[in-house]
Amino acid sequence: MFSKEEILLIKGCLNEAVNGEYFDDEEFQTIFGFYRDEINDYMNNWSGEYFDARDLTFIRVTLNQLLGYPHGKKDTLEKNLNCKISIIHELKEKVSQLHDPGFIYR
Repeated sequence: MFSKEEILLIKGCLNEAVNGEYFDDEEFQTIFGFYRDEINDYMNNWSGEYFDARDLTFIRVTLNQLLGYPHGKKDTLEKNLNCKISIIHELKEKVSQLHDPGFIYR
């Protein structure tokens, strides 16, 4: 379902959202619906082996905000993730097609 490279890109996106310079601390919870620490804890504990409802929520919100929020730092995002924004859009589309039947294994 997802390649090792795609899993690494998802983890990279989570890391950029949490540790990057895209979202102010004061606005993070409002924008994401989660506190920065919640996504950080999730990111540090997610194995990448399966996707459940919680995984899909954190990943979808992160990809949506990195790609849709007007932070004006898409060049930085491309540089830090070492990929084009179009690849992240493709990954977002692939993730958006997943439904939560409980657990979805790679």
